[in-house]
Amino acid sequence: MGFDAVQISPAQKSKHGHEWWARYQPQDYGKIEGLGSWEELKELCRRADELKLRVIGDVVFNHMLVVGSCHEWRQAQANPARLKQLQERLVRETSMRLEDFQWPWFEMSGEHWDNENRYEGWGSGEWSELRYCERVVAAQQKHLRLLLDAGDWRQIPGVRGIRFDAVKHLRPAHLEEHLQLLRKEKVFAYGEVLSVDETMHQEYMALSCPSTDFPLTVFMYRALSEAGQEVFGAVAVSVRALWREGVSGAAARVAKATGEESTSR
Repeated sequence: MGFDAVQISPAQKSKHGHEWWARYQPQDYGKIEGLGSWEELKELCRRADELKLRVIGDVVFNHMLVVGSCHEWRQAQANPARLKQLQERLVRETSMRLEDFQWPWFEMSGEHWDNENRYEGWGSGEWSELRYCERVVAAQQKHLRLLLDAGDWRQIPGVRGIRFDAVKHLRPAHLEEHLQLLRKEKVFAYGEVLSVDETMHQEYMALSCPSTDFPLTVFMYRALSEAGQEVFGAVAVSVRALWREGVSGAAARVAKATGEESTSR
């Protein structure tokens, strides 16, 4: 078929809606719901096995449902009654407790996307950031088990690969707990690190969790969309460097050489 795996959208119960981003707003990690039921996921795994394909699941573990705009949360910081209303809405619309989320609230934007605050901040001031604690890990591993068990190991495997969405906003220690489970089950895993900071990629790859090669993506986009001898000269440098340094190292080096500023999610 030309490929040996298929990756599915996040399977947990999420915000109702047909928009792609609705799947990235989890409500309950303990339920397979939205694009299909758990029984339908099992059928997908069965059919994939017949075609000799591996199923990769996408998981969203750094945040849950958006229940208020950044403007609402910002105003609530000076209004205890309004803050309580938003927090009650958050607990009502998700399966987690209030203490499972990151407090105090602060808007993660600009420089905070790539610095040490990326673990605590609420993305764009809206993402309901989860904190690293025993209850959160347990709820998320329950979801991983649902994915892994969507099959009959006597004959049919369940989900056998995991993609961690927005993994750079998870503490490495948090991710490592999930990777330990997956290693025991011999499940492949990789993470989405949307940054051109090579050090940040290495931080997660050191856990034996490959990262998406966003530096190369950024570089190729610029090379193909911007005119000028300098850019196309850099392409030639990059192609030669790929053989010597590997994709991530070459992309980061060439981006630095051409004076391009880092961008982040």
